Amino acid sequence: MKRQVSTAVALLIAALALPAAALAKGAESAKVDGPGLNGTITIKGGGDSGEPGSGSPLGMLADMSGFFAAAFGQVPDPMVAKQPETTYLGPKYTVAYVMPGPNGIRSTLKQDVYPYAKPDPLTYMQPGQRFFGDQRTRGGWFVAPVHLKQTMIGIGLPPTAPGGDDGFLPGFGTIAAFAAAALGLLAIAWGVLRLRRRPRPVTT
Repeated sequence: MKRQVSTAVALLIAALALPAAALAKGAESAKVDGPGLNGTITIKGGGDSGEPGSGSPLGMLADMSGFFAAAFGQVPDPMVAKQPETTYLGPKYTVAYVMPGPNGIRSTLKQDVYPYAKPDPLTYMQPGQRFFGDQRTRGGWFVAPVHLKQTMIGIGLPPTAPGGDDGFLPGFGTIAAFAAAALGLLAIAWGVLRLRRRPRPVTT
């Protein structure tokens, strides 16, 4: 009996953890635009390839980027309203997911992806995008797993961030700390210089 109860509780928790998208239709295709690409990358779907856990390029991109949580909402909710702190944001790529809706009506949901961000890739979806007739996206920022970068490289992105360093770049807090330290040293040097230039009293 206890084992049956434990199994039921585990199934309930797993069901709550799944995004609502698991009960709905995923994207049928997606297009990726951004720097360093030879034109727009089109990721075709078909069947259930856009569904969570499908293992297809389209499904993996949606899973890794937090698309389902951003579009449909999820419990627990991994989305945040404020951009997470990062030492390197990197170039932005826009993924446009084509969503098949009722009566053959298709909607396009856009998501900004920062695959080269440090320490973790980030994505952002604008809240309130309409799809499936009367549904609206949950939206927000999502801290993606590090595998998102490799997933996007696999669909055609360059191995390193185009037009910039793919390594460490100081964040705003680090730059502010260095600037404050430099100003402090400059103030000390100015004070020492004034003391050295001050006329000495004449002794008789």
